[in-house]
Parts: sequence; C-alpha cells; structure tokens
Amino acid sequence: MTDNLSKSIKSTEHELSWANRGLKGNSAADVKELCNAIEKHKPLKALRLEGNTINEEAATAIGKVLEKHNEIERLIWNDLFTTRLKTEVPPSLIKLTQGLLTNGCHIVELNLSDNAFGPIGVKGLET
Repeated sequence: MTDNLSKSIKSTEHELSWANRGLKGNSAADVKELCNAIEKHKPLKALRLEGNTINEEAATAIGKVLEKHNEIERLIWNDLFTTRLKTEVPPSLIKLTQGLLTNGCHIVELNLSDNAFGPIGVKGLET
C-alpha cells in the first residue's frame, strides 16, 4: 500500500505536491509520511497541500520539518482547513509558519484561498 501512496505523489524537481489526497491530519502520526517526504525533498521551492485538512498537532509536525527548508518560496495551502472550526485555524497557521519566520526563507506566494476561515484566520498570520 505504501508503494501505491508513493506513486500517487506528483512532484517536480523543486515542488512537492501532496494535493487532494484527502489527508485528515489529526495528529503528528497522521502526517508522518508527509513530513518524511518534505524532509527528503531538497531543494524544496514549493509545497502543495491543498485538498487536505490538518489540525494544530499535525501543523506543528509539518512546521518543524519546514523549518529546515530556507529555500522554500511557494506555499499552496488553499482548501487546507476543510472541516475545521474557525477557532482551530489561527493556532494551526502559527504552527505551520513559525519556523519559516526564523529560517530566512523568502515567500513569494502564499495561497490560502477556499479556506473560509474569515477574519479570525488572519490572526494566525499576524504573529
């Protein structure tokens, strides 16, 4: 089964796509395979996570591995918080982006469309 999952990952040389896999990241264990893929993908210029859903614990795990990628430029995270409460989004965004704030990366694209988190979601980007 792992081989089938690996084959379904569509990535380019500098982009890792975990898009539209229906991932329900409710824990660090749920996103372990994704975190391993992020860690191994070098250089990582773009990360596509659209069409999945993650909570704060999963976001923490992803954020820790993203911390090691100061070359990242594009974060395609639209439709990432489907089924999540609006109050869950700000802490998840904070955890996803914490390491990116200190690792020296230069983000040129951040796509958060179709998340429907409203003004409360922006609080996760204010910090």
